[in-house]
Amino acid sequence: MRSVRLHLDTSDYAAMYCALPGSDWAKVRDFLKGMVELGKIRIGLSYHVVIELLQKATPQYREDRLARARLLVELCGKNAFPYPTDLGQGDKFSTEGLWIPRIELKDFEVENIVDHYADTVARQLNLSRPQRRAFSKRRNFVKWARADERRLREFPWSAPFGPKFAESGEFCRYVLGKITRAESQQQAAMLPDGPCKYLQHVV
Repeated sequence: MRSVRLHLDTSDYAAMYCALPGSDWAKVRDFLKGMVELGKIRIGLSYHVVIELLQKATPQYREDRLARARLLVELCGKNAFPYPTDLGQGDKFSTEGLWIPRIELKDFEVENIVDHYADTVARQLNLSRPQRRAFSKRRNFVKWARADERRLREFPWSAPFGPKFAESGEFCRYVLGKITRAESQQQAAMLPDGPCKYLQHVV
């Protein structure tokens, strides 16, 4: 028998994460956890639930946010519903934690970041169009990056992965072929200003 997919509202999580033992909400929470463990249901994240959780809060509310995040991780894992505009576009229930709009994923694709980086630097160097094309070829771009270890340590524009991705050296390591695409994007997601595809990095 196939598991049932379930969506919970933010008010549901708000009531369950701090429910006192023995209360009605605590019983509901424990029941849902049991059903998830048995594989009877799959509870999915949604864009609106995650965005509400990740909204900026003053330091005194940090532990409160972390408690909510832990509950979402326990109940949802990496299950997520498509963004509303993606419904009917062939995108289905995700088991990879993809809750953001698909149209935004291209902004977090590291290969697009590499291409944009090479093009931006080429323009800053005042290269001609043929020179820019040559510079943007991966072997030439890698050669340029290897010539000075200080290169690729900052983005010459406001990149979606954030400056910490460059400062950490992970972007440089990816360009030089020292880590895989999946590893680079996982590292970016783990950074404080990363894309936050998953909630696991906040707990």
